[in-house]
Amino acid sequence: MSPELQVTAGSYDSYIMDKTDNEEIKVLHIDDNKSLLALSKLMIETFDPKIKITNISNFDEIISSCMKYDLIITDYDMPGANGVELAKDIRDICNVPIIIYTGKGCEEIAEEAFQACINDYIRKELEPAHYRVLVQRIRSVVEKDRGQKNLRKSERKYRLLINNMNEGVALYRVVYNENGEPVDSKLLDVNPSFERIIGMSREEAIGKLRSKLYSDNALVYEEYINVAETGESIILEKYFPSINKHFWISLFSPEKDHVAAVFKDATKEKKLMRELESSLERIRNVLRVSPHAIVVTDIEGYVSNCNDAALNMFGFKDVEDVLGLNCFEFVSEKDRKKALENWVDRINSGTLRFYEYELKNKEGTKFEAIVSGSVMRDEADEPTGFVLNVEDISERKELREYCIILNNAIEERFLEQSKDHTHN
Repeated sequence: MSPELQVTAGSYDSYIMDKTDNEEIKVLHIDDNKSLLALSKLMIETFDPKIKITNISNFDEIISSCMKYDLIITDYDMPGANGVELAKDIRDICNVPIIIYTGKGCEEIAEEAFQACINDYIRKELEPAHYRVLVQRIRSVVEKDRGQKNLRKSERKYRLLINNMNEGVALYRVVYNENGEPVDSKLLDVNPSFERIIGMSREEAIGKLRSKLYSDNALVYEEYINVAETGESIILEKYFPSINKHFWISLFSPEKDHVAAVFKDATKEKKLMRELESSLERIRNVLRVSPHAIVVTDIEGYVSNCNDAALNMFGFKDVEDVLGLNCFEFVSEKDRKKALENWVDRINSGTLRFYEYELKNKEGTKFEAIVSGSVMRDEADEPTGFVLNVEDISERKELREYCIILNNAIEERFLEQSKDHTHN
């Protein structure tokens, strides 16, 4: 090896690259000069051990093996072809980055190389420092190519995700007037769900101004502009009269002056919510006028709602006064243990069936009552509380006791009359 190409330990330390990428780089080097191939392999792998060079001087092997490499370095002037023509043949098979590495440097060759979309063009030199530059250029080209491929891969994943979303997606760019004031937005891209939900094809929509696409544009115009200018995301619900639909809309800005809208047709949900609210209101009205006391509790017995009859029964004026109180506070001491045992026992069965307890109102006045009810459960079928029906049976019980006393008196009177008749 000539003195000018020798690399000492000190020069190696000064030339070795600071590497941030630990991934191996596979390079195919094509040249008809075998001595230069060997020298280049030694120098490149010395400066950067992560770069692995494979040398080829038999051009018949190139096409069949090019797909295995991260980069191809080729000489320009070779028997039967030049590097640019070879690069074009390689590009027909695989999209691997290519560097033209030649001793015949001139502007014409450089222009020909770049017109053929060659990634880089480097003149051969014999100075050791040149190989450090070559290593840097190799890394630069490969890392750029990997970055672009990763970006395309991410874009494909993004596009696949967006295209398979049930929600509609639309990307807009804000349009400004000559004074720099936002006046509209242009639709740049949509997904298939946009077409299904809005009823407009991609071809009809792309490139159109938002004000021309939707007659209800003014409904959310300010929100779109605000998101584009501030970058702050928002979620809103809007009704669009022109198409008679409700939408839940999420707006965010992926880049300056752009707004992405992810939206879902909420028309059916809104209708169901209205029907549910109407149904609940009817139930509340029925409970409100029911002559029976009805109390709703959580699983531990704390009151969450009750009707007017329950308020009257326990001596309260307003529901707010009852909320948070435990229903067992209204069971007298003599029946409280039994009530708790029945409560726990009936959680799993789902019903409380006509238990008779002595209850007490707010003032402590005791009365007899029959308590029945059913367990409320969530979507996972877990118990969440009880709906209780409480019936004051004090008068009924007094009447029953009076009937017993009266019946006993009649029986005693009958027996006395029977005895008198016997003695006579």
